[in-house]
Amino acid sequence: MNTYPLSFSFKGRLSGKARPRFLKGENKIYTQRKTQNQERMIQQYFIASFGKPLLVSPLSVKIELTLEPPKSWTKYKRSHALNGKILPTIKPDLDNVAKLILDALNGFAYQDDRQVTRLEINRSYGISDKVQVEISPIGGEV
Repeated sequence: MNTYPLSFSFKGRLSGKARPRFLKGENKIYTQRKTQNQERMIQQYFIASFGKPLLVSPLSVKIELTLEPPKSWTKYKRSHALNGKILPTIKPDLDNVAKLILDALNGFAYQDDRQVTRLEINRSYGISDKVQVEISPIGGEV
């Protein structure tokens, strides 16, 4: 039996969900391999932590994205970034990261990402690249 929130994290930097691509001359749409690989990685981390609980209730999802400051920055600037005085306004876009994670967990953490009724996503600088995801049921039914 799982306790809530379901919380898992992994080291690394996500690039966000890429737009679907179209094959010229054909009526086919496909997802880029990089996006597919990142979705599989997220699924593997989730399954390793929780199996496949398939929640059915409305959900709250919190995503914390930690980015390492560029190595080219001075010690002074890196220090300011790590103390929260400089915030990351760089890629990946937060909405694309949320889309990547929510789509990856479809059929694993929950039936469909339309169940997510609350979404909080934050990006900050930290010692290393890391992603933290928390999923909580809202209401009585899980």
